[in-house]
Amino acid sequence: MDRRILDVARFEFRRFLDIRGELIGVSVLVLIALIRFGGEALMVMSTPSNLAIAVETNVDDLLPMGQSGRFHFAAAEPEARVESLRRIRDGDLAGLLIEETPNHYRLYTNDRVHWQDALADSFAPWHRLLNARRAGISEADLQAITTDPQLVSTHLQGGGNRAGPATYAASVSIMVLSILGIISALSLVLQGIAGEKFGRISEIVLSAISPSIWIDGKLIAATLHGIKTIFSYAIYGVLASTLLGVLDPAQLFDVLRAWPELLSALLIGVIGLGFWSVAFALVAARLPSATSPIRNTLILVPMTCLLLCLGGAKEPDNAFMVALSFFPPTMPFALPLRIIADTVAVWEVVVSVGLALASTWRMRGAVVNVFADAVLGAGTKGSAAAASL
Repeated sequence: MDRRILDVARFEFRRFLDIRGELIGVSVLVLIALIRFGGEALMVMSTPSNLAIAVETNVDDLLPMGQSGRFHFAAAEPEARVESLRRIRDGDLAGLLIEETPNHYRLYTNDRVHWQDALADSFAPWHRLLNARRAGISEADLQAITTDPQLVSTHLQGGGNRAGPATYAASVSIMVLSILGIISALSLVLQGIAGEKFGRISEIVLSAISPSIWIDGKLIAATLHGIKTIFSYAIYGVLASTLLGVLDPAQLFDVLRAWPELLSALLIGVIGLGFWSVAFALVAARLPSATSPIRNTLILVPMTCLLLCLGGAKEPDNAFMVALSFFPPTMPFALPLRIIADTVAVWEVVVSVGLALASTWRMRGAVVNVFADAVLGAGTKGSAAAASL
C-alpha cells in the first residue's frame, strides 16, 4: 500500500476526531439511561399498590384469595354487596369485581381509575382457578394443564445449540452497533467527498497526488471512524447494562463462551461498514451540489436493510434470510445472525464475504473515476473560462 494513502487516512481521521464530542455524546446517553431508569423507578414508587379488591362470584365454595401483583383479592358474599359498595365509598376497598357471566366481570370503583389492565393481568390466575372449581378440576390438574411445554432440541446431525438467549441478544446488538458505525462514517464521507468536490482544495490536491490515493485515504479514515464508534458504543453498552442490572454476570459469561461466533459477526459488521462507506462515497461523488437534499435521506437505505433483517431474526434459517446474507447491502445484518445461530456453512460465509468485497472494490473504482472527472473536469472548464476572459 502506498504510504501516501496512510498519510491521507491519518490526516482525515485526526481532522474529524473529536474526543470531547465523543465523551459528551456518551455522557448524554448515560444521562438518558439514568433518566429513563430513574423515571421508571419513580413511577413504580408512586404507583398505588396493595389495592384491596373484593371478588363476588357465583361459585358455591369461595376460594381463598390473596396478593397478586399490586392487588389483594378477597372473596365476598353476594349478600354483602351493599356492604362492599359502602366500603368502596369509604375508601376501605379500591374496587368490587362482580361475576355476571363465567367470563365477564363488572368492576365497581368510587372514581375513575386507570389500572384496569393491570387488574385484569393480576386477576387472571384467580379467574382460571374459579373456572377450574366450577368445572370440577383440581388445582393440581389445572397446574398441569396450564404449564407451558419445555422443548429440548436434539440434533441428529450432532452438535448442540451454541448460542443461548444472551448470545442471540449480543448478535442483534452487533447489528445495531454496525448501523451506528455506518451512521458515523456517513457524515465523514459526505463532508470529505461531497463537500470538497465543489471546492478548490480538491483540485489543488489532485494536482499533486492521484485521485485513487486521495479517495482511498478518505475511505480508510471513514471506516476507522465507524470502527471507533462501534467499539466505543460497545464498551458503553456493556458497562451501562452491567451497572443498571440489565446484564448479569452469568449472561455475560454466556456471551463470552461464544466469542468465536461473536468475533466473526463483528468482523462481518466491519466488512459491511466498509461496503457502505464506499457506497456513500459513490453517491457523494455524484451529488449535483454540496447541499443536495439527498444527503439527508441516505441513512434510510442501510436502516431499511437493518429493519428487513430484524424482521427475520427469529428464524435465521429462513430462505429469505439466507438470500439476504448473500446480498452485499444486507450481508452485515443477516449474516451475523446466521453465524450466531449456527445455520451457515463455511462456504456460504466465504461466498457472502467475497461478494461484498468484490462489490466494494468495483464501487471504489467508480468513486475514483467519478470524483476525478467531477473535480478535474470542473477545474478544466473553469480554467478555460478564465482564459477566455
